[in-house]
Amino acid sequence: MTDFFYWNQSGTGFGVDKYRLDYFALSYVFSRKDNLFQDHYINRHDITMSDLKINANNQFNWGLTYIDAENSGWALTLQNISSDIQNGKNTVAFQYGVGPGISMSYTGDVELNRDNQSIRILDALDWRSSNNLFNGQAQVLYQKTDYQKGDDTQWFSIGSRASYIVHEHFKWSGEIGLDQIKEGDETRRLTKITLAPTLSLKGTEYYDRPELRLYYTYAYWNTAEQKKRGSYDPQSNFYNTSHGSNFGIQLENAW
Repeated sequence: MTDFFYWNQSGTGFGVDKYRLDYFALSYVFSRKDNLFQDHYINRHDITMSDLKINANNQFNWGLTYIDAENSGWALTLQNISSDIQNGKNTVAFQYGVGPGISMSYTGDVELNRDNQSIRILDALDWRSSNNLFNGQAQVLYQKTDYQKGDDTQWFSIGSRASYIVHEHFKWSGEIGLDQIKEGDETRRLTKITLAPTLSLKGTEYYDRPELRLYYTYAYWNTAEQKKRGSYDPQSNFYNTSHGSNFGIQLENAW
């Protein structure tokens, strides 16, 4: 699945998490670094209103990010979570950012002014079969970024992970995904397929962690993606090739 947090308020700073009011909760975060690898300290403010019940099955959340820099920027996130769909939930999110806010809930390039804009739409469905033998997630994402200088980009991503429950602590998981990025007149495309027997120590629901996976992944990509990868890392084992695979062991935990 997409390996990033589309709505992320973590960072080096402080905040108040989910202060309860009558019908919703308010959160505020002040941070100066998104992570330890960010080069410069930049003030970022995040305000979130969450847990607003629209009806019995729909919950609405929204958030505003403001980046306080010489070129200031901001980003808006609107999110609706629908429960009781395919024995799971469906999450739809819309995001819009300008200037350094085009990274949308992350600190973007502070050299960018407000003539640079980005939008993102995401839909993620978490599902479970009625007999509890299968579960998974399907996701689709579209993002468009308009730059004042340089080529505009469009990112389309679609993928799904499904698991078959063999035992209380063991399942077979499979995943397939397609990513496509159009930058100017060039379109790069990559497809990957993964198979992973999985030991789940806590349980076998989709979000149960920790999980220990033995995985095999096969991927193939088009010529434009091949050229891009080759220009970045000519020493790569996948240089001048259009496909590749790897395998390994992965331990994933969450909190």
